[in-house]
Amino acid sequence: MSPRSMLLGCLTAALAWLACLGGPITQAGAVEQIEARFFLEFSSTSYSIDQGELVTFFNRDPFAVHSIASAGPASFGASPAGYRQKRLVRGAPFLPAGGPYPFRDPAYPAMTSALTVSTAGTPLPPDATPPTVAVRILTRSLSALARTRKLRVRVWPSEPVDTIVKAVGPGGVLARSEQTYLAAGPKRATLTISKPVAKRLRALERRARLRPVRFRLRVAARVSDVAGLAGKAFAARSLRVPRPRPMLKSKRRG
Repeated sequence: MSPRSMLLGCLTAALAWLACLGGPITQAGAVEQIEARFFLEFSSTSYSIDQGELVTFFNRDPFAVHSIASAGPASFGASPAGYRQKRLVRGAPFLPAGGPYPFRDPAYPAMTSALTVSTAGTPLPPDATPPTVAVRILTRSLSALARTRKLRVRVWPSEPVDTIVKAVGPGGVLARSEQTYLAAGPKRATLTISKPVAKRLRALERRARLRPVRFRLRVAARVSDVAGLAGKAFAARSLRVPRPRPMLKSKRRG
């Protein structure tokens, strides 16, 4: 066997092992999207998927928060999403061929549609394994955080998940971000700091030039998969702060 064949074989085995650790794996390339639109309506009166296919819910309505709940015996749904937010439709990849499976927005009962599952593909097997996640803080200095108002982190989900990342520093919560990832592996996430928080950080940066200051940042990542199972991870980092300027000694006159 050639070295290249051996390497490919090892990579294939490693990916299979990771897939077992991370629970059910769905095809990220095959994703049906249900959309909420203005005038309190879905983008279609019916949607069709294959068995085992991921389904996402996207809110295009700038005036209302929307969610999805199944209206029949089949159980599936999506948690509330604000404008331009995306959510996984939990339970959809487990549905058997059939339908139409009706669903609605619980907040607006007249807002209805249906989901049909074709005979293609295979439903996901029952899932009792919670998703795993790791998180790492990439931003290193207080100056960069205050100047750009962007906190950069890396998130490693084990499978498709809805993710909430929250950053906490001295004085309380600095920023929060919600993101849906359709595949496992490392992802970059950016949390935007508000202008008032950035102003407070710049004031802290100025104080650091007069006396020693320590800035400890903590980040929490919470994830939920298509089975509704949850996982979480935490990270912490001390950001670099400016060093106090040395005091100049005045010369004594004789």
